[in-house]
Amino acid sequence: MTDAVSSACAGCAISCGLAGCASEARPTARPADTAARWYVGYLLASGAASLVAATALGLVDRPVLWTAISMPLWLAVLLGLSVWSSRRRGGDRLPTAVFAGWAAAWAATVGLGTTVFPGVLAWWVAGGVVMAATTGAGAYATHRHRRT
Repeated sequence: MTDAVSSACAGCAISCGLAGCASEARPTARPADTAARWYVGYLLASGAASLVAATALGLVDRPVLWTAISMPLWLAVLLGLSVWSSRRRGGDRLPTAVFAGWAAAWAATVGLGTTVFPGVLAWWVAGGVVMAATTGAGAYATHRHRRT
């Protein structure tokens, strides 16, 4: 092993061979780490925003009107970011699963909140917590996967 190779591998846990070392893999891992960090932040922010949006819908007098106004934009943004993130992450199924779980929680919260539980703030807050928990679980899974 040359001095250049051994100095490049000073911090590696894997000893070098003729094929290279772990230090050569580090530069390519950084963009993936950056994408994972971005996705974790995106999931946490969208979960918090969902909690705020659901609570706000529970506070307005006409949640059906506000849902009709805000829902198309909200879904377009989340769907677009989820598809973009899925492609950036190499077809990982986690974004699809997280978005599907979030969408089911949102549909149940808004659907039942406007028909069965209108004006019941606890329902809207609970729905927001479920949505935030869904995206939080996705953020946790992404963080754990990135660390391994």
